[in-house]
Amino acid sequence: MDCPCPILNAPLGNIINMLTGMLLSKLLGPRSKTAMHFVDEAWIAREKRAAEAGGVVKFVSTNDVVTSAFMRATRADMAMMVVNPQP
Repeated sequence: MDCPCPILNAPLGNIINMLTGMLLSKLLGPRSKTAMHFVDEAWIAREKRAAEAGGVVKFVSTNDVVTSAFMRATRADMAMMVVNPQP
């Protein structure tokens, strides 16, 4: 399905998880903020090329690029990144 709204193309599990979290937070806990951000695909491609050109690694994932940029922007001393190992 090619939809102009990317949230409708998200996996159903992700949508259910987000909505459940919002509902439970509203009913049981402190207020939480939910946000969705879009990342420029051209920027991702440039960052991947730059990282791969360094010759240290053979492959750089989109998750690598986004996590690295976020951690640099927030000046984090330590970071954890979610990894989805593929067979």
